[in-house]
Amino acid sequence: MKYKFTIILTFTIADTAVSKYFEALAEELVTRGYKLILITDGCKQQLINPTSNPAIYTWPSKRPTKIKDAIFLARIIREYRPVAILSNFGSVNISLLISWLFKVKLRYASYRTSADYDFLNGREKFKQEFFKLRKIFVYKFATMLFPVSEAMVKELEEIFKVPRKKIKYFHNALEDPLSINLAKKNQNQKNLICVGRLNFGKGQDLLINAVPIIKKSYPDIQLNFLGSGDWKEDLETLVSKLGLERNIHFLGHVPHHDIFGYISNAYVLILPTRFEAFSFVIIEAMSVGTPVIASKIGGIPEIIRHGIDGYLVSTENIENLAEKILELLNNPNLRERMSKNARQNFLDNFELSKAIKNRAEWIENEIRMLGLP
Repeated sequence: MKYKFTIILTFTIADTAVSKYFEALAEELVTRGYKLILITDGCKQQLINPTSNPAIYTWPSKRPTKIKDAIFLARIIREYRPVAILSNFGSVNISLLISWLFKVKLRYASYRTSADYDFLNGREKFKQEFFKLRKIFVYKFATMLFPVSEAMVKELEEIFKVPRKKIKYFHNALEDPLSINLAKKNQNQKNLICVGRLNFGKGQDLLINAVPIIKKSYPDIQLNFLGSGDWKEDLETLVSKLGLERNIHFLGHVPHHDIFGYISNAYVLILPTRFEAFSFVIIEAMSVGTPVIASKIGGIPEIIRHGIDGYLVSTENIENLAEKILELLNNPNLRERMSKNARQNFLDNFELSKAIKNRAEWIENEIRMLGLP
């Protein structure tokens, strides 16, 4: 079969929303006549399926940062001669450098994690500066960078000195869970939920400290944390200190396909994060009609319409957080309106099939502009 051109996508194939997004993008480009090469995280076998379309390979290393990974990618590029490569997360550095060296025309990289993370995860100042300078250097080899929110455009411009003409943002998107029967609505007014990795940046401590305020009006309130992380012990200590063991529960890691059931059964999802690029869990909540209360930070205001399908609260403001939670608890009719608005917001702006078609069309236009035979 003769293909238009070959495109390489590097991302982790897993049971995650990010993986499903790029798998859908690959399938859409396949239907448009392209040969797709997917490169996922390293594992025991080096080749999963080279003959299918998409063809699927694995990096030699668990994290592609070694010489053998560079040699591997060079071999793939020489064999398939791709017109474009789109890399993600840990594969960005090596993908941009090697694809530039071997003259791949379109060298794309996603920018999915807020730079604030580097300043909140305990890195020493010289390490922060090293990682910043490394990104400034590597990003020079990209023809275009893809942040996941408009807010992150400014980060790329101001922190990493990327020219605006080399930046194009695409919001995250999600397959409609209701269309594939992943969620069952049974929301409980006493059930609050917070989903995300347990660490300082996600701000779970702020929500825990808001619970005593809420408990004065709702003594039986239940808050479930979904996710794992190295901050769990600290958070459990805080819960014990405040005497909230009967109100707050840590459910640990939950498979992605089960998350929708938990979220749809919650009265409201709360995300008190200290930094955020563009949260998948917010659009997951909206997809099943669960309103969201989240920090007014990063790309979050690009998702939530304050007072329409959720609330935006000041970062680090425990009182403001508790106030908005109580406002929804006290007004079920308001919650129901927000639920309907959230669902419609998702369908209009963050549903996967529409978003993927738009992105695939943009990539095709970029290839056409090259004027290749």
